[in-house]
Amino acid sequence: MEEILAKEAEINRRAAGQDSLARVMDQREKRAGQLAADLAEKEKRITELNGLLTDREKALTSLRTGLLEALRGYSSADLSVREENGRVYVSMSQNLLFPSGSDQVDPKGITALKSLAGVLSVQQDIEILVEGHTDTDGSADLNWDLSVSRASSVVKILTREGVPPEKVSAAGRAFYLPLSSNDTAEGKARNRRVEIILAPKLEKILQMIGAGK
Repeated sequence: MEEILAKEAEINRRAAGQDSLARVMDQREKRAGQLAADLAEKEKRITELNGLLTDREKALTSLRTGLLEALRGYSSADLSVREENGRVYVSMSQNLLFPSGSDQVDPKGITALKSLAGVLSVQQDIEILVEGHTDTDGSADLNWDLSVSRASSVVKILTREGVPPEKVSAAGRAFYLPLSSNDTAEGKARNRRVEIILAPKLEKILQMIGAGK
């Protein structure tokens, strides 16, 4: 009887061990399944994010091409278009836009801005920052005021020509972000400019990155 009871206890112990092992294996399988699902979801997000980034690059290239086409005929000293750090920069010289010391856009400048507005008004997902820049002639206070008022003058023309006002903002930089040294007349001429900075909206990309945290 003792031998039978001992064997029965051993059988029960082994059965309990097998049950425990089965539970462990079941938990591992569930965990492996969850990890596989999480990995598939992350790969899906990465694919979607790469697609958004590709679309963004295509949109920037298309925008730059459209701007170059619309603004043909202007000299590189007066107007240039470049792509940098995921943004498109349209740099317009004082000579093209303003009389010296003035914030009133002259007729040839208005013509250029109308051409620019024709491209920007149909863009759906960009933000537009208009920056005024000066050389170092005159006081800092006067240059701050001039750079801001020039940027505002450009914004007014762009919005009057159909660019949605909610997409545009104006800023003055005075002489604190020069392109060239202000020690020469040529350098000062390069620095007296308005830059129109076009940046794609990143809400979708930021939302996707946030969802992946």
